[in-house]
Amino acid sequence: MSTTFAAAAALPTAVIDTFGDAVVYTRVGGEVLSLTAVFDAAHHVDDLDADGRKITTVLPTLYARLADFGATPPARNDRFQIGTARYTVQRTAIDGCGGVSCYGVAT
Repeated sequence: MSTTFAAAAALPTAVIDTFGDAVVYTRVGGEVLSLTAVFDAAHHVDDLDADGRKITTVLPTLYARLADFGATPPARNDRFQIGTARYTVQRTAIDGCGGVSCYGVAT
């Protein structure tokens, strides 16, 4: 493993350990996980429409260590709670460095 790759792979842990909050994560089947993750209530997500034009959406986003979810990665319709605020996962993105973003909507 290159030094650069090793440093990149350590980023999710460093960011989460420094800026993370306690999260209760509930899978569709009911399994409850206690995680530490970084939450951004107004994360900007860029996509392209059918004509190739940029569309920016603002979504509540949870960034966590993929390994904290065990053998099953997070999925659509799972739920997470930070404090008293609750969200339903609409989509996820695994970053390749050991982290995962869960984009949600308030429920």
